[in-house]
Amino acid sequence: MSMSKNPPPAYDPVSHQILEYLLDHDEAKASDLFHLATWRALEPRLNQLIADGLLTMRTMETGRKIRFFSLTMKGHVCAVLSRLLIRTYRGQFKFEDMEFIEQVDGLEKFTSPQSKK
Repeated sequence: MSMSKNPPPAYDPVSHQILEYLLDHDEAKASDLFHLATWRALEPRLNQLIADGLLTMRTMETGRKIRFFSLTMKGHVCAVLSRLLIRTYRGQFKFEDMEFIEQVDGLEKFTSPQSKK
């Protein structure tokens, strides 16, 4: 088996918290994320998530530059799967729980071939 030259990034807890926050809030200003970490800690993680195609950023200028972040479809799927895996690991879900099954089934609209058209 050949090794990939670019292995997938290993996201730390702050990156997972960013994905979780955006999953719950759809979109966030950079300042909305300051409760997770300082800007100095957030900025490289946000840039990595954008580079990996999990987040998008838009900028609005109203005298000052305001950055808004949101999940891409890929980011949404990753955030939901991450949340499910963490909650399952903690014993909050079992694979046979109806809520777990519904959340996994909800991902079909993001991963089915029709969604890519």
